[in-house]
Amino acid sequence: MRRLILFLAMLAMCVPASAQTHVVGAPASTIAAGTTGPTVIKSTGLVSLFGVVSDSTGTASVTFYDNASACSGTILYVTPATTSVGQIFALPPIWAVNGITACGASGSPALTVITGT
Repeated sequence: MRRLILFLAMLAMCVPASAQTHVVGAPASTIAAGTTGPTVIKSTGLVSLFGVVSDSTGTASVTFYDNASACSGTILYVTPATTSVGQIFALPPIWAVNGITACGASGSPALTVITGT
């Protein structure tokens, strides 16, 4: 419950991604727009995906996998194909056993990914 409250407080403050960890203690990772290969969010297991914030517009989805380094395995979450700046996708904690890796495509948005342990 404490993590959910912290996550909601962070979203309400709309602070830049670089300041999120320092403000509320929630780890945040960024994904550049149009990234086509795997982007490792967390390479360790037993981590949860709490939310995703769109930092740019996008025309392709990003898929998050329960995998420490590759675009395969159990799908944790898929963003909508069309996103706008500032869209917030607040998620119930989605637990990953192996780690979290994101896989986008040409046209995918820049994202800030909020995780926890």
